[in-house]
Amino acid sequence: APRLGRVGSPHAIDWPEGPGLLRRAYADGSGWTVTVFGEVAAAAQAGVGLPADWRVHADADASGDALAAAIDVYVHQPASGAPVVVTQGMAQAMAAGIPVVAPLRYRAVLGDAAVYAEPDAVAATVRALWSDAQEYAAVGARAREFVRRECGHDALVRRAGQGAVPQPAGAVPA
Repeated sequence: APRLGRVGSPHAIDWPEGPGLLRRAYADGSGWTVTVFGEVAAAAQAGVGLPADWRVHADADASGDALAAAIDVYVHQPASGAPVVVTQGMAQAMAAGIPVVAPLRYRAVLGDAAVYAEPDAVAATVRALWSDAQEYAAVGARAREFVRRECGHDALVRRAGQGAVPQPAGAVPA
């Protein structure tokens, strides 16, 4: 069975709205374990308690190594009004070759480096990905390449040269 997971957040906007969406977004009832590193109080409020299959490591190290050892699929399902951003947890999972399941609106940012599903379709999407070893590996490889290309040092230097990253006064772009 696939092991789902994510990095937690203390902010309500980082979790689906309401108990039904939260439980569907993280495949409650599937029998799969969901591991969360970090804060889950906002999720517990949204879900009126946490699903029984969640394993929470509130004070645990959420480094890429710990994440990669604990999960097979990273599920990122924030509130519908949350901004589209690549979180540190998503980037860590992707760098480790762990596929990310994100809402459809993330396609404009992640392209083919992730798979997409709204809360009601997360379980079916994970099931399909997990049952196809070739696709699972391909998504993981595209995720690693995305992080290398878009989140690494060279990407930051490139963005700084384009004025997208603030630079200290008097700094000379590389």
